Amino acid sequence: MRLEVRVIAACICVAIASPAYADVTGKVTLDGKAPEPKQIDMSGVKECADQHPDPVYEETVVAGEKGELANVVVSVKTDDPSALGGELKLRSGVARLAVENGRIARVVLENGEELEARYVLSSAGWCETMRLCDDGQPVVGSRVPGQLSFCETIAALDTQPRDLGHDRAVTFFNDHSQFTWRRPDELCDVRSGVVCSPNNFAYDEPLDASLAKGGTMRVTVLANFDRWRALDEQSYRLEKLRWYDRITASAVRFVPDYRGHAIDSDMFTPTTIVRYTGHDNGAVYGAPDKQLDGVTHLKNLFICGTDQGFVGIIGSITSGIAMANRHCLHK
Repeated sequence: MRLEVRVIAACICVAIASPAYADVTGKVTLDGKAPEPKQIDMSGVKECADQHPDPVYEETVVAGEKGELANVVVSVKTDDPSALGGELKLRSGVARLAVENGRIARVVLENGEELEARYVLSSAGWCETMRLCDDGQPVVGSRVPGQLSFCETIAALDTQPRDLGHDRAVTFFNDHSQFTWRRPDELCDVRSGVVCSPNNFAYDEPLDASLAKGGTMRVTVLANFDRWRALDEQSYRLEKLRWYDRITASAVRFVPDYRGHAIDSDMFTPTTIVRYTGHDNGAVYGAPDKQLDGVTHLKNLFICGTDQGFVGIIGSITSGIAMANRHCLHK
């Protein structure tokens, strides 16, 4: 497999294929017996159960008779991207994508630097990427940008969550008779949310040895970008304090009350997401219409990330790998 990748990271992200090479060869096999696959319990979702009358099993490990593994992602770990023919550019905002003859000819950075590439992979989002293209194509308004955004609180504790009786890594909660998955009318909707404690993941070693005595609790709820954006700076700071308390108070109805053990706290809002990602409306899961093949109107420009179709952190990473394999590495 031959890799041709240079990465530019900024408030939007664009990966560029350029003439730098690294080779990865070999095969991956399973040492030992594959674990018995677990049956997926679909009893909680009637529609899924109806579509699968026969048992369906997890495919976490798919191995052949001789231990050959399917669906393997090989990670080559290095602290120096140049060792793999890559380059990491931080604080390098993209000003525009220069289009010539139906292709991206140059990626122009905000500092005036220009980068040339054979292929361009953009995780900036569909609408955001189209606006960067300077060819004047009427594609910006062809899709509605994402609307779902979130607020998230984080509390650093003086103890581990499990010492408070909380041993779950992720807890979903909803106190209403019907779960509502839409942009709320208020700044936040605290009727439902997600509580995450990274310290409770099954790591072989503590998540952070330097913080082994303390843990973390994060709570995520739906939020309204327009309402947060309309606040002046003073009101914004006050509302963050107010909603931090409301979000936390809602969450501790479903997990042990950790407020007395919090030694530090913070919170992000939809405007925080816009500041650091450039995504319209602070959307986390991208536009509702996905571009599953990653193809755009330009021959060498491809979309990856949540607007391509895979959502979540792992999904976005997988999307980048899938789009690079499909459109760049085999050519």
